[in-house]
Amino acid sequence: MEDRVSKILSEVKDLGPELWDNAKLSSTVRAIAPPLSNSERIKLVSGLIRKDLFLWLDYVSDEIRNLASTDESYISFLSELIGKVKRDLSGGQIIQALTSVGETNPELGIELSLAMRKRREEGLMLPSGRGRPSRIRQGETGSR
Repeated sequence: MEDRVSKILSEVKDLGPELWDNAKLSSTVRAIAPPLSNSERIKLVSGLIRKDLFLWLDYVSDEIRNLASTDESYISFLSELIGKVKRDLSGGQIIQALTSVGETNPELGIELSLAMRKRREEGLMLPSGRGRPSRIRQGETGSR
């Protein structure tokens, strides 16, 4: 028997553009009874970013906010996600979602930052606020 997340991921593939819309995908997921657990939702967004992150970037960004925790599965999801966007302009939307977590719940933001840094993965260091210093912070303005 196919698990619920795999079923959604195959529907997303089969229905194509019909489920590319954030609102439609969100309502589809909310309509599932009983509701998906947080671990199932993390598995779903991980599956979506493996298929094509950019089709579901808004949905994934919303789930970053909704599922924020220091749980290892959430940190692994962030690691995979940031690895896909770190050299892309869409990374800004992901960083904005992570920033909003800290603005909404500063204590969770600090705990999340610490959990991300604990993994010592370069991709997680910048979003957690502990990357290489910028040229401006080093006293260089770029003008000579």
